[in-house]
Amino acid sequence: MEIERIDSRDGGVEVVTTGVRLRFSSKGEIEGRARIPVERTLWVSDPVEGPAAPWVVTTPGPPVCLQREGGGEAEVTEDGVLRLRTSRGWRVTPGVEFEPLSIARSRGRWLILDRAGGFSVQPEGSSRAERVRWHRDGLELGVGRTWIGTYPPRWPRAEHLDWGIAHEGRPQPFPESVFPDADVVAESAKTCRVLALHAYFWKAAPRELRPRWGRYAGRRCSWLTPRHEPEHPERYWAFRESVRRHGLKLVVYLSPYYCHAPDIEDEVARVLEEYDVDGLYLDGVADTMPEAYRIVRGIRTQLGPDRLLYLNATRQPLDSVQVACPFIDAWADFVLRGDSGRGGWSRNRFLDWAVRAWGVSNAVSFWCHYGSWGGPFPRDRVPQSRDVSAALERHVRIWRRSFWPGAEGRDRFDREHGEGLTRLAASERAWLEESLGGRDSGD
Repeated sequence: MEIERIDSRDGGVEVVTTGVRLRFSSKGEIEGRARIPVERTLWVSDPVEGPAAPWVVTTPGPPVCLQREGGGEAEVTEDGVLRLRTSRGWRVTPGVEFEPLSIARSRGRWLILDRAGGFSVQPEGSSRAERVRWHRDGLELGVGRTWIGTYPPRWPRAEHLDWGIAHEGRPQPFPESVFPDADVVAESAKTCRVLALHAYFWKAAPRELRPRWGRYAGRRCSWLTPRHEPEHPERYWAFRESVRRHGLKLVVYLSPYYCHAPDIEDEVARVLEEYDVDGLYLDGVADTMPEAYRIVRGIRTQLGPDRLLYLNATRQPLDSVQVACPFIDAWADFVLRGDSGRGGWSRNRFLDWAVRAWGVSNAVSFWCHYGSWGGPFPRDRVPQSRDVSAALERHVRIWRRSFWPGAEGRDRFDREHGEGLTRLAASERAWLEESLGGRDSGD
């Protein structure tokens, strides 16, 4: 994603990114247009009261910084996010210019979508004065800094569309279950291209960092460690070679949210250099939107274009399973959702509007099935055939777990999900090729 062009004309400014076109008029109107797969207007703000005033580009960026004479500050990032600072004398009311199929709200933060995209309006802070409220046919921004994302901000990456993910590693029995055995790796390789290894292979966190009470009392709590080192280095290197030998990419657990590293970017750099991994599985990032955005973008830069970023967004950063930040997800290759439940939504509604990234962030989306399968308590179970079908129909994949009970059920899942994913990826690639018409995706 990048800033492609900045045009100034008649007191207005147009900023064009990979997936978004934003137009600022001298009358104060701001228009948000998606460019993928075809251009369409998604939202337009009302004119500002008073005389026309020109916009001036103060920094070409990225981010592009703009100011409007008489009041108004804006920034546009490479992913098409508009960050507006409004005051009592300069109000903005984005109006919805399409027919939304889903309108989700959480504490004054909004995500408005149809099957081809949409937009989100999310204040940077959390005070009541900053919250965004529904106003006639649109939204009224509160005082302060508000982020408006327009979706999708990028094209899907064709090479990842048929990549299944095997999610492995268990805490007990230790150390036998920390690394899956050779048979599990071989089975995973039949239908998956990525193996995500959970935290339990890292050394235990220092005792002073482990909880004394609650669910995790007495556990090793490797996710809390300030320094990631394998408990059994020789087993790690043998396992890594086994994964590579079977044609799988290895992504390992690292949580910016839980770990106690003094500098998360330094710790990421060290892990990448010392353990020769193909990417990272980020289990939680941050509780605030600006911090989560900064961390994910920073780690994406460290990983570069070839290593993989697998993001478990859970409820973060807006404390909601239904209102996400697709502009954060867009920097990941794969996004996992569902371990915090469905928040009262039906399965299909949850898959459509909380999990599906196709047409929204355009990362590849995975359903963390065990936390949101519909029962009263999270537990590992083989997804039923109807769950597999419902997910794939909505451009959502399901992770694979070797410790789902029942070999017959696992075999059935591998067959149904594997065949379904092959068909889905083929149709998605055909759509992508037709939509691009021979052009490069820009990513």
